[in-house]
Amino acid sequence: HVQTRQIQEDLLAYINAAYYAREQHVPFSDWDMLCEQANTYLETQLQSYCTKWIVKNFPQKLSPKAQAQLLRKRIGPASYQQFVGMEAELTDLYEQLIAPGPPWIIVLAGLGGMGKTSIAHRLASTIIEEQSFDNVGWVRVRHANSEFEKWRRANQKEMVDTDMIFDHLLEQLAPNVYHYSTNSSLTTLELLQTRLTAIPHLVVIDNIETIEGIDTLITQLDSLTNPTKFLLTSRIDLPNEPSLYSYRLSGLTDQDALKLLRNEGAIRNVPRIHSAPDEILTPIYHATGGNPLALRLVVGQAISKPFDVILDEISQYPVDQTEAFFDFVFADMWEQLNSQTKALLINMLLTTNYGVHIDFLSAITQQSLPEVRATLTQLVAFNLVNSNDSSTSDAERYTVHSLIRTYLRHRLPLLPSDLRHHWQTAITQSSHYLQQQIQATPALLSPEDQEQALHVLRMGFDDLQFWHVVRPLLLQLAPKMEQAGQRELWVSYLTRGIAFSNQLEDLAAEAELRFHLGTLYQRRSNHPMASAEFQMAADLFAILAQSEQQATAINRQAYVARLQRNFDQAQQLANQALSLLNEEQAERAYSFLVLGTVQLDLRNFDEAERLLRHSLAIWMTAGDHRMTAWCLTNLGAVLRPLQRYAEAIELYQQAIRYFEKAHDPIHLAVVWMNLGNVYLLQSKLRDALGWYEKAHAVFTRFQEQLRLAQIQTNMGMAYFRLEQWELAETLFSDSIDQFTQIGNIGQAANGMDALGLTLMQQARWEEAIQVFQQGIEQLHNLEHQSSYEKLLKELQDHLQEAIEGQQGGTK
Repeated sequence: HVQTRQIQEDLLAYINAAYYAREQHVPFSDWDMLCEQANTYLETQLQSYCTKWIVKNFPQKLSPKAQAQLLRKRIGPASYQQFVGMEAELTDLYEQLIAPGPPWIIVLAGLGGMGKTSIAHRLASTIIEEQSFDNVGWVRVRHANSEFEKWRRANQKEMVDTDMIFDHLLEQLAPNVYHYSTNSSLTTLELLQTRLTAIPHLVVIDNIETIEGIDTLITQLDSLTNPTKFLLTSRIDLPNEPSLYSYRLSGLTDQDALKLLRNEGAIRNVPRIHSAPDEILTPIYHATGGNPLALRLVVGQAISKPFDVILDEISQYPVDQTEAFFDFVFADMWEQLNSQTKALLINMLLTTNYGVHIDFLSAITQQSLPEVRATLTQLVAFNLVNSNDSSTSDAERYTVHSLIRTYLRHRLPLLPSDLRHHWQTAITQSSHYLQQQIQATPALLSPEDQEQALHVLRMGFDDLQFWHVVRPLLLQLAPKMEQAGQRELWVSYLTRGIAFSNQLEDLAAEAELRFHLGTLYQRRSNHPMASAEFQMAADLFAILAQSEQQATAINRQAYVARLQRNFDQAQQLANQALSLLNEEQAERAYSFLVLGTVQLDLRNFDEAERLLRHSLAIWMTAGDHRMTAWCLTNLGAVLRPLQRYAEAIELYQQAIRYFEKAHDPIHLAVVWMNLGNVYLLQSKLRDALGWYEKAHAVFTRFQEQLRLAQIQTNMGMAYFRLEQWELAETLFSDSIDQFTQIGNIGQAANGMDALGLTLMQQARWEEAIQVFQQGIEQLHNLEHQSSYEKLLKELQDHLQEAIEGQQGGTK
């Protein structure tokens, strides 16, 4: 006994000296204390080992059917009755999830209502059915927005912090351990690590962006992966976490959005939705940007509201459920932004669907590129701004979702004074920036630049106080838009500008805008409206004592009169314009152009050539490439009937070079058409058709109805000469329809003469007779009938031939 005690005391001394003294722990006082703590330690270690072994080796065992039922109950019912669209996204995400290696944590990011939870639910459902993982966990985090309860079922469990998330996961995935885990020395995280790193699970955590300390959470989740994978949904990107695989959702495609609308309309018995044609539903797609929740809200509102009311509410001022929807999607994130970030986001209202370069944003905010880029990084992370993820700074572009655009417009009247000032500055600076771009671009504006300029005009038109900003942009843009072949769209902008200038008594702006509007009406072959606008512009310029501008408007009115074959009025107006101009003013050349083309129409070719060469000399001296080319084109038309074909071709070649310098694709195509006419007269039919086809493509692209009708007639003549009657008949018929549609009855009658001759070649006498009679009747009804005497006689002669042919065929 004495010997045993001595051994115990020696061991106690050795232990205290070797370990506790070194670790600065309180030494054991006696052998009993040592034994007591040793037993406690061994019990704890054994318990920890046993717990880990149970967690790892004894998961809850259920039959496959019972397991699937349990998991389906865990993830809850779908929020959709039929899943529509995003098939590519589903396939991509499913393949990422079931792949044996990384990514281990996938973040599904996108705006509220974009369908993140629905996609996560669809993926989890598929994985449950396919048994791709041993188990599935599902946790929904409470959303911070007070409106959230309106959009999520009240009976769903919603977590509020990381500890509760892990407790809930352990309860789901290892209920046999969870109930006595409070007595374990292991933390919940350690217990989850034991299970999830040994057995493959899929864990979905919904709305993760609302958790405080998200960086810590991601680090903890990272320790739970492999073979387990996590699918997180978030309204914001988490780009600075290297272990995350971020997958950003955008809206549905147009076809999928329309399919969703119709499906929802059928399910909820809303006939005006599920039976509506595409052209009715497409504006809803554009207004919502394909956001599935917004589309479903539209279906609900369509039960009692017509489409135009719904669209107005979405695009102007959200009400009823729509207002709650906007609060749900954006209000929480808006409140998280500082003043500078809010200002840039508001300024993103000035971007289009094409997006804008960062230089534009720097210009309108008057901030440096690094400052703007830093703010954009935050907005992109919040999914409030979209980036095209370009690898080069030259190509990087930024834009916003259409729903964000609508929400921001909703907030404009509510802005505090500092943000309101930022918005006013952005409108002003964007106009200045675009004016500089236009001045620096001699060629046509790109479609992106055109749309950007139009968008700034639209925003500026919202408030009369911005007229001084949009006025110079509108006037500077007008020639570019006319040259680019803009017609219907640009008319609405000019009309809006005229209304503003009239309201503010800005006579100078109104005069210029009416001049441009007259030009557009002329291009659309609406000659009465063109003449009226040129007349009003001339009157306003007269009031302003701007004689050169007055003469310019009168000259354009004269040219319209010539197109209407009112030759007396055309010459009178051209001479009136000349009386307002002095010898040094280049606008005199336009007067001579009008007078020369009138003589061309009257077939006084020598006088026409003299006047047009006089006009050409003035334009060349002035250095006006476009008008020089136009004069050369008309001179070529004078030389054609004189059979001076080589000279005409040379003039057309010169015109081509000038129009290319002027970047005028439409009038360039007119020259191609005239070159085709020369080759047609020389019976070089294939050469003629080659030029016609080039011109036809341009006229079709720019919807030049008059030119299309003309070239269809010319192509018909070439095929007539080639004896390809069916092609000729089709082209003549199309040209007649086009001329009739734009009110050019004289040219329509000319097409009827050609069509009648084509029918005669096929011995279709009765049809030919009807066509000739229709052409004669049309000419008899014309106001300036005398200018069509030659054509009228030809129609009458051909009618007689058709009648004789019919009689000869019946004998």
